[in-house]
Amino acid sequence: MKVIAYRAAFLAAAVALASIPLFAADSKLTGTVLDENGTPVAGAKISVTTSHQKDFSAAASADEAGRFEVTVPNAKWEYEVRVEHDGFSPSLSEAPSAKIPMSVTMHPPFPGAAPPPPPKVDPGIAAYNDGVELIQKGDKPGAEKKFDEAVAAKADLAPAWKVISQLAYERKDYAKALASGRKALELDAKNEDLYGILMDSAQKTGDSAGALAYKKKFVAANADNPEVNFNSGVESYTAGDYPGAAAAFAKAVQLKPDMANGYFWLAMSEYNQKSYPASRRDFQKYLSLAPQGDQADNAKKMLESIPAK
Repeated sequence: MKVIAYRAAFLAAAVALASIPLFAADSKLTGTVLDENGTPVAGAKISVTTSHQKDFSAAASADEAGRFEVTVPNAKWEYEVRVEHDGFSPSLSEAPSAKIPMSVTMHPPFPGAAPPPPPKVDPGIAAYNDGVELIQKGDKPGAEKKFDEAVAAKADLAPAWKVISQLAYERKDYAKALASGRKALELDAKNEDLYGILMDSAQKTGDSAGALAYKKKFVAANADNPEVNFNSGVESYTAGDYPGAAAAFAKAVQLKPDMANGYFWLAMSEYNQKSYPASRRDFQKYLSLAPQGDQADNAKKMLESIPAK
C-alpha cells in the first residue's frame, strides 16, 4: 500500500508551525504627553527601550491630542520611555507593562540647564523598526529591504535575519531563505521555529542532506506534537523505513490515543516488519476507533491476510 494522500502532509505541518507573527496583536504601549497645565504636547518625541531585549528600540511622535502609540515585543515587559520636546526638560519614565496607558507630564527646563544630547539610535535597529512598521502596513517588499539594511548595518541582529528568512520563503526565494535562516540560528539557537522553512528550502535547493538534518531537528523540537510525529512517520513509511515509521506512529498515538489513522499506519509498519501480533492488535484498534473510516476496508483486508501465527 502507498501513502500518496499523505506525502505532502509533513511539509504542510512544518511550514504551518514555522509561520509566526512578528508581534502579538495587543502589544501596544500607549500614553499621553501633557505639560504642567494639562495641555497636550503635540509633536513630543517618544523613545522606548527595554532591558528584556537589548536590541529593541522604538520611536513615535505625540499627535495633536498628545497621544502616542508604540508597538512593543511583549505586553507584559517593563519599558523605559524617554519623552522630549523643545522648551521642556527630557522626561524619563518606566512603564511597568504595555497594558496600562501612560501619562507623561513635561516640565520647563531648569534655568541654565544645558540641552540634553540627542539619543543615539543604532542604524541597524532603526532600519529594523522601520521594517516592522512596513510589515504591519502590509508592505512586505519594502519591509524586506529595510531588514536587509538592518543586517547590513548590524550583522548580529538575529530577529532581522529571521524575518528575512520568512519573507524570502514566502516569495519562494529558497536560497535566501536558507542562508538567512541559518544565520538567524547561528546567532540565536532558540529560533527553532525556522526548522520547517529550512527543511523545505534545503530540499528545494537540492541539499537533501541538509533537508534531512533540519527534518530531524524539526521533529525533535516538536516532540510533543502528535501531528508532527504522525507526518514524520508517513515520510519514513514512504521511504521504506518501517522501523522509523513505527516509532513515529507509536509516539503519535501515545500523545493522541484517539488518532485512528496513527494506529492504521502503525499496524502497516508492523506488518511490513512481520510483527504480526502487534499489527493485528493495531488494525483492530483502528477499527474500534473508526469502524467507518477511510481505511476501514483496507484494515479488514489486512487482518484477513495476517498469518495466524
